Amino acid sequence: MIMKRFLHVAATVLALSLVSLPVSGADYYGSGDSLEDSAYMANRRTALRCLTLAKDYAAAANWNSVVSQVSMGISYDSHISDLWYMLAVAANNQGKTKAVVASYVERAINEAQWVDYNRDAARILYADILSDTLRYADVFAVLDGDARYSMNECYVNAPRIYSSDADYIRAKALYRLGDPASVEQARKKIDDARKMYPADIRFPILFFTYENPAVVNADMTRIARIFIAQILEHSGAYYDGHSAASTTEMEILAVPFADAQTRTYLLRSFSARGLRHPRYAILAQQYGLLTQKQALEYIEDFADSQISYDVLTSFLAEITDADVKKSAASYLKAYNGLIARDTDGDKIRNLYVQYERGRPQSVYYDRNQDGVYEWSIDCDFGTPVKGSVYSQRMDFTWGAFPSLRTVRFKKEDGSVDQSYSLVPGKAQWTPLRMVLNQEIGRPAGVSFYFPEINEGQEELGSAFLLDAASSITVTSSERKDSTIEFIVLDGQIQIARYMQGNRQYAQAEFVNGVPSLRVVDSNGDGVYETTEFYGEDTTGQMETHSLEEEQTIMTNLFGKPSNGAGYYLRMIQIDTGKPDTISDFTEEYLPRGGKITSYDTNGDGSWDVRAVRQSRNAEDPSAPVVEEALFFDANNDLVRITSENGIPVQVTVGLKSEAVIEDDSFRFYWIGEKGSPALAKKALQTLNAQNTQGKSMIVSTSDGSEEALVIRIGELNCGKLIH
Repeated sequence: MIMKRFLHVAATVLALSLVSLPVSGADYYGSGDSLEDSAYMANRRTALRCLTLAKDYAAAANWNSVVSQVSMGISYDSHISDLWYMLAVAANNQGKTKAVVASYVERAINEAQWVDYNRDAARILYADILSDTLRYADVFAVLDGDARYSMNECYVNAPRIYSSDADYIRAKALYRLGDPASVEQARKKIDDARKMYPADIRFPILFFTYENPAVVNADMTRIARIFIAQILEHSGAYYDGHSAASTTEMEILAVPFADAQTRTYLLRSFSARGLRHPRYAILAQQYGLLTQKQALEYIEDFADSQISYDVLTSFLAEITDADVKKSAASYLKAYNGLIARDTDGDKIRNLYVQYERGRPQSVYYDRNQDGVYEWSIDCDFGTPVKGSVYSQRMDFTWGAFPSLRTVRFKKEDGSVDQSYSLVPGKAQWTPLRMVLNQEIGRPAGVSFYFPEINEGQEELGSAFLLDAASSITVTSSERKDSTIEFIVLDGQIQIARYMQGNRQYAQAEFVNGVPSLRVVDSNGDGVYETTEFYGEDTTGQMETHSLEEEQTIMTNLFGKPSNGAGYYLRMIQIDTGKPDTISDFTEEYLPRGGKITSYDTNGDGSWDVRAVRQSRNAEDPSAPVVEEALFFDANNDLVRITSENGIPVQVTVGLKSEAVIEDDSFRFYWIGEKGSPALAKKALQTLNAQNTQGKSMIVSTSDGSEEALVIRIGELNCGKLIH
């Protein structure tokens, strides 16, 4: 109530006061760069013009236009506190949640760059939200600058705010803290407020809401009598500026605190003026103004749409007439309204249960009362069947409650990111218990179900879900529109199927939950020409791949880039030609950057060309990187070229050592006898045109005077003269 009342006034005051908006409102002293300073001032002036336009829209309550102008202003200068504050005011008037409004007003306070000195108004708004969202102690940091409660240096030593709004929020927070000392302070606040703000009926409403007439306390009794006397006087000034709903609430809440004669008078006066409130049914039948039958009919008019749990249970507890009990039982068995309950004792309802045919149909829970539900549950004739946990963007279904059947996690855009199918009976989880409620059911002699919050229930975690899963489907970034389905047994992945749209393009096998091999159809022809073998680096000493390569491996296997899992690509085999189960290309990955690359160019199952990069020296990082290139020459002799840091240093042909000579003009190496630069150029042109690793070719000069067998292995281009 206070937030809407306050924001309406604040918006009007803000709109009327922003007539002159000085650029000097922020602490800006210049960067020393004239162009940068000029751009800053231009952006700030534009932002302030947006603020000026927004105040006109605020005065006309055109909140959509306020949001538009303020958002534009923020895009030019996001440090002006007034813009964020106006965004909070507009958001509240648009019916946005307390969570949204709080985020804007907190930004306004933290920026601390006020153009028109509205910081105190923002502090009041923020404190009111805190008092309604379980953060009672933080109220005093915001309103009083009390370092004992401070969450942020913006509030420390801030001037204490003196106003009816601030005092109301303080009293509200003290009551909600609930300890005897805080309640005593709340009474003192209200006792002072009735003297300073005698026409503000928020204080008596607050008092009657949180006090208990059955408790014997001299101060409470004295204050109650004073407020009741004011109600009896019914002075016009006392009600000016307050809604009929507020005055109705105040009068009906005051009745239990009055003496017997005054109670009857207040109730008769209440009814005679056409005022209505569900609590009237309880009080009027207690004091003989309504029969129990009449009281039931009266309260049903409210309960048909919505009723609070405490009002309903208080009413039912008063029923003694057998016929009325039967009528109440019939009504509850066919109930189609909503029951709202306060679960934490702060007088704010945060659990909402919609009924259909006397059974829960849907349940909503807002734990901290910020307007954002923690979870919601849908029921089938009272049995929970599905629900959502909003903080996790999670949907779920039950099989036989409370055994989960499926769980889905969504992306911010609402599309499904992960989906779990669970083994029946394996995952017992629920945020609520559906129980027979004795406070409602017993007085009417009926079985009536009402949910209880399962406060000790932990969030669903990935380990829990994996252990209970039969299959898991996740989106993958390996290919466009791709997904992965993991088949799981006893918490360990067995098989993974990789899909792009409706087409499977890969499949992986896991051993003891660890990826073993994966076959891939790389070109979409329906044949798995690529086989990937994986290992697990349990010691973390392999250093087989770079971080980028490790993330790529995790993307390919599990759909998302990550590191630290310890899985590495041990070997890859590719059948690049006609599928014949014989790999044309094999690459094996060794510790510390080592690698063996083999090519089978004739399809006989044995390598014809091989490149070996030895593992880095773990003890001497400065040691050269040693590589070997191996292939067979025209005489079928094995040629072995040894390089250090990319420079050939040794060549053997068969058992004979040969010289290795770099061409005079090109980065091309001759084995044994050196050919001409023209032949080296022709060799490089041919190798570049083919761009094929491990394939030997014969090239010759244009006049045929020279001919050589040439090959590319890795980055090494070399050749051996034939004639």
